Amino acid sequence: GGEGAFAMTFVADDFIYFQIRNQHRNEEVREVLGDKFGGVMKTDRGASYESHSFDGVLIDKCLCHLMRSVVEVSKTQKPAERGFTDSLMTIFTDALRLFHRHEEKEVDDETYFVAGRKIQEWLTALLERDDLKHPGDLKLLDGLGRQNDNYRLLRFLDIPGVEPTNNRAE
Repeated sequence: GGEGAFAMTFVADDFIYFQIRNQHRNEEVREVLGDKFGGVMKTDRGASYESHSFDGVLIDKCLCHLMRSVVEVSKTQKPAERGFTDSLMTIFTDALRLFHRHEEKEVDDETYFVAGRKIQEWLTALLERDDLKHPGDLKLLDGLGRQNDNYRLLRFLDIPGVEPTNNRAE
């Protein structure tokens, strides 16, 4: 890490743990979580969470952070170049909308899981594209593809109670 202070926040249904540290590496995260963490770790896209020491931990990337990354790339593109980023935003928006509809009891569990699986399949198919040229698209494809391959995207569509964002911690 560098100079300064880093905030780490851990939120569960029955507690919030907030800590200021000089560093925010995987070691500090593991120190708080311990060896027997059995929940889902909702994270931003920080490098601290990419350590192999988390291979046995269920991780889901914050949907808002993912959407911000997509918006940043789309700002560098001409409208005709935004097919990939537009598709990503549609998928992420549909996933978020489905989550909220399920939370509001507008859709039942079965519908939620079936629709969620379709959204995940759509994302996987999109991330298998090999025809992208724009540098921003390629960077998104690489980063999101790696996360998807490690089953760290849209996990909230499969596991009840997992939120799509890390907003409570932020």
